[in-house]
Parts: sequence; structure tokens; C-alpha cells
Amino acid sequence: MTNIGRTTITDEIDIESLRCMGDYILIEVFEKLRTQGGLHLAIKGSGTECLIGKVLKVGKELPNSYSGKGYPLGIEVGDVILTMQYIGERMESSEGKYRFLHAHGAWAKVKLKDKDSFDIKSLEPMFAFMLVDPIDDEVTKGGIILAAGHDATEQMRRATVLKVGPGQWDAKSGKRIPVSIQ
Repeated sequence: MTNIGRTTITDEIDIESLRCMGDYILIEVFEKLRTQGGLHLAIKGSGTECLIGKVLKVGKELPNSYSGKGYPLGIEVGDVILTMQYIGERMESSEGKYRFLHAHGAWAKVKLKDKDSFDIKSLEPMFAFMLVDPIDDEVTKGGIILAAGHDATEQMRRATVLKVGPGQWDAKSGKRIPVSIQ
């Protein structure tokens, strides 16, 4: 076994023997390796790119230290989730790439039209995350969003809210706090 930064590389990982505790989930990372025309692509490096993966293992619950009772994660084995490239603990083996992460690191459940092209059929935000459509923004060919009429350091952005997650769990009441934006 070799540790490189936050990445552990080993050919001895038995994925079936791994178990998730608490609110952890284990995902198999999907990587876009070919274009729709079948051309091979270089694997993207780490950065702030999105990461999509299939849930292989799920912990028991989201812990609540206030009441001692846990909350359901809302994630099941077989779900496909969207997160960011920098989230979670990385594992690699000859069989694939995997990630251990906390359930709140899963931004949305995704349904893909096609796994190879990463075409998204639908996206359902989780927790208090939102899916928005930026207004008056220009997107470069490389996928970079340039905010129209805003300085690059400007923090304010305009967008139309398309979907919102169900909200966070309230520790005291044990109920979800709905997202206040619709």
C-alpha cells in the first residue's frame, strides 16, 4: 500500500469487505474516458471539477449529537450522485477509483442518459443545495461561466432557482428545515 497525499493506492482493496459507519458513503467514481465519437480522453486532474459516482455502500444514519437519534441519509446503494472532485477520501485499485465521503458531501442525485457522455437526464438536489440557472451569463466553449456585467471579483450572481433540496435536519426538533427559497 502506498499513500500519496490524500490518495491511497493499493491492489489489495476488497470493496465487498468495506463497511461505512455513521453518515459515510462509498462511491465508485465514473470517469469520462471517451467522447461520444469514441475518441479516448485524458483523465481530468484534481481541481474543482464535478465528480459523479455510483453509491456502493451506505452508512446507517446521519448522527444527531443533541438527541442521540439519527436521521435517514436519503441515499441508497445504486444511486448516482454528484459531488465535487476535492471531496472525500480517495482510493484507487486496479479495479477502479473510489471515494469515501460524508453524505452531506453529496450535492444531488443524478440520472444519466448515458454514462459515457455524462449527459444528465435529471438532477435532484439533496439537503439544502439548489439547482440554479445563471441569468445573462456567457459560457465559454471550455464550460467556464463568465458573469455578464460583473467584475471577476464580484460575489453577487443572478440566477433562476430550478430545484431545491428538502433542507437540513434540525437537531432539536428532529424535523427538516425547508429551504426558504423556491
